[in-house]
Amino acid sequence: MTQTLSRSGARKRVILHIGHGKTGSSAIQSFLAINADALARAGITYPAHPSFETARRGAVTSGNVDLNPGWFETRVLAEADNAPAGATLLFSNESMFWYVPGLLDRMAALHSEIEFRIILFVRDPLDIMTSAYLQGIKFDGLAEDIATYADREKHTTHAATVIRGCRDRGVDIAVLNYSHCRDTLIPAFLAQLLPAGTDTGGFTFDTAKAVVNRSLTDAEARLMRRINAASRGKSWRALAEKLINRCRRPPGPAFVVPRAVATRYLERIAPAVDYINTVLPSGAALRLTPPPAESAADPGSYVFVQQQIDAIADHLAGVQGAVLVDADADLLRTVALKYESGAVLTRAEGIGLMELALRARPNGPMISRTLDRWKKKKPKG
Repeated sequence: MTQTLSRSGARKRVILHIGHGKTGSSAIQSFLAINADALARAGITYPAHPSFETARRGAVTSGNVDLNPGWFETRVLAEADNAPAGATLLFSNESMFWYVPGLLDRMAALHSEIEFRIILFVRDPLDIMTSAYLQGIKFDGLAEDIATYADREKHTTHAATVIRGCRDRGVDIAVLNYSHCRDTLIPAFLAQLLPAGTDTGGFTFDTAKAVVNRSLTDAEARLMRRINAASRGKSWRALAEKLINRCRRPPGPAFVVPRAVATRYLERIAPAVDYINTVLPSGAALRLTPPPAESAADPGSYVFVQQQIDAIADHLAGVQGAVLVDADADLLRTVALKYESGAVLTRAEGIGLMELALRARPNGPMISRTLDRWKKKKPKG
């Protein structure tokens, strides 16, 4: 679907906050959701999204764009098409970072009607590699070791590709180093949205101090990576979310990349870092400093506090009810074979399947109602 945008009046302005990931995007999105009305008063529309309530609680979200097929046309351009002449619209999703190079020609072609501005946060390379690795363990079922991951990690090299593509096509891009402005993240972001001297007294800044989507501790990372491996790459995102949302500032040592792995990684991405630094202020340049030598801490000693233990226990208790046993396998096998033979499903088998569904989704109202109705219904004959 291609939108035809109004050619009347002043150009519209579309600002895309594209992350990248692990540069405070969830904190920014929480701030934006809380301050949508204040932004509107300042002349910036942050289009509504179902995740706003979650974001306002300070939990992990991905902004106000779902990256479904055709999202640029059906969400970004559609909203711009419906906006009045001269309007400014803001969209945020840290995963847009990976899609932008393929959209730059389209943005350049729309330049006479829409002024696009991209806001990109980068991060010191070793920090982003470590953080992205832990993010993969948290949410994507990642089980590989850090050395293997470091050889394929590409946030910094892709950031250089995005910047070069924007400059080649004349698309406006602002690049900020999250490692440099972490403590002033929200003011730094607002400075890219609002004219200098804008009164920000109507904004709520409390969320800027919150910890949103923190990294796993070394102990949490070791635990979840082992679970991921045992689950053959199945994501345990729900457990990770319980850990990070219930225990925002856990004790215990942070995960540390082995020095040899870090050194090899930094040598590989050095050209991309050099290029990105040409667009950053000298005082905010990306750093290629490797970590200090590993400590001699006992690798068999891990720290968990009660909040973390409670989160793990609560999650495992919920999972326990969804675990299949031998009798369940017998039922599923019998029903599957009936598909082949064409035999009729019995009442007991139907109830058995619905009971499995209820164990997997214990709070499902439709499942509960249906199962209750079937059990109360007298069998035929």
